[in-house]
Amino acid sequence: MLNQPLYVKSYRTKSQQQDQEEYRQISQLSKEEGTLRFLHKKPLCVLFLGHPCTGKTLLAKKLSEKWKLQFINGKVTSPTTELINNHLDENDQLGKSLAETLVSGEALEEEAVFSMIHQKLTSPECAHYGYVLDDLPTYGRTYLTTEEQLNYIKTLKLTPDVIVSIKRFTSKVRLEGFLSDRFRDTVLFGA
Repeated sequence: MLNQPLYVKSYRTKSQQQDQEEYRQISQLSKEEGTLRFLHKKPLCVLFLGHPCTGKTLLAKKLSEKWKLQFINGKVTSPTTELINNHLDENDQLGKSLAETLVSGEALEEEAVFSMIHQKLTSPECAHYGYVLDDLPTYGRTYLTTEEQLNYIKTLKLTPDVIVSIKRFTSKVRLEGFLSDRFRDTVLFGA
């Protein structure tokens, strides 16, 4: 009798037994439903706010690369070349008008840039992966005021989950090469 192995029965509480019974009742169909719920969940959407030369664009790019989100830059003076190149490659109506504007050497209109941003924000890529929106609202007021741009952001189907507001960083090293007007509190251009 001493040579026979002794089997010890493990003790389980009632809650552990109920959890195990519930786990056994899960079928393959409910696993698929769980996967579909995860896939249909709203993706992460981030909005970066702040003054010029605070490093928000750099931070937004790094965040979008790390988390594989769509990067959208709303700066009217220099929107991301990706948005422009996509429309030029598609050769749609907006792409043709962009090509004419760029060939003539003129600056892009706020309306055209805002239209590109709107198309990108409502694209299937943003609906699937999420986005990082930088430099919107813009400070140009010829097409939409800042308040109208904020109302537009609020009415998006994919509203921002996180709003990152970067305070002014007044280091001379950071602002090196920029001409600023201290009386108007603006940066005039980059050198």
